[in-house]
Amino acid sequence: MNTETYLLAAQRLVPIQCVLQGHPVTSGLKSIDYTLGNQAAEPDNAQEHYTETLFLVPKGTGTSSRFSPPPLASKADFGWSEDTHIYLCPMLLFKIHPDFDTVIQQILAADSRAEIWFIKAQEQPLHSLLLKRFQTSIPEHWQRIHFLDRLPETRFYQALQTADVVLDSFGFGGGTTNKMVLGVGQPLLTCPGQFARSRFGLSSYHRIGLEDWVSPSPTAYVERALQLAQNKDLRKKCRQELINRQSLIFKQESTNYDLADFITEAVAHYPQKLIRPGVLQS
Repeated sequence: MNTETYLLAAQRLVPIQCVLQGHPVTSGLKSIDYTLGNQAAEPDNAQEHYTETLFLVPKGTGTSSRFSPPPLASKADFGWSEDTHIYLCPMLLFKIHPDFDTVIQQILAADSRAEIWFIKAQEQPLHSLLLKRFQTSIPEHWQRIHFLDRLPETRFYQALQTADVVLDSFGFGGGTTNKMVLGVGQPLLTCPGQFARSRFGLSSYHRIGLEDWVSPSPTAYVERALQLAQNKDLRKKCRQELINRQSLIFKQESTNYDLADFITEAVAHYPQKLIRPGVLQS
């Protein structure tokens, strides 16, 4: 994602070079030896997706920190009507694949009180381009698709808390954003795809034992979204269950130890490379 970093990575500056999944695709560089991946986020054939040797960490390369929920806000604070069902997709706009348009169209068609909200891009006018696309792909309902201005951190967390439903994007889903959503006790609607970049929501739910919250298909995703938006008691129940399990996501120092174990093992095997994709034993 950064030209300078990529050029540095293309050089053999140290004997062993690894990449984390901040941008979860292969580097394609022979100079990068390992991708450190999240075992729960990768499919069985994951090694086929990387030129590096994929080394899977059992609990992922997540965070040991925790997001502190902000003071509660109301829908009116964001210009939202109390009579509407707010479906918020807080992911970066370049992740909104055209396949996602069908899901948005189905939600808007099935829920007359639905409004879909995104957040404007920071610099590029992607929201204008995206809205033009929606006018073509969702001609009957595009007027109920809106974009929030960029929000300060606290206000962003409040928007996540206040929305009726928070949507993960298809194909390329949220990473850090997903943790922000779960961190404020808000369920995340997610539908994993073939590649790791769409499977971090699945990884988080696997970690806390709520895999049944993961939608196996776009159809199930839409059905789940409509259920949450239209059933206040169900939302309250899901949020409380998630809050009760948050400690399984955050404040997990074991991820640091798992990475340290990998580095120790990789150095011990140098100059021979760890050929087989490994899974560290907890």
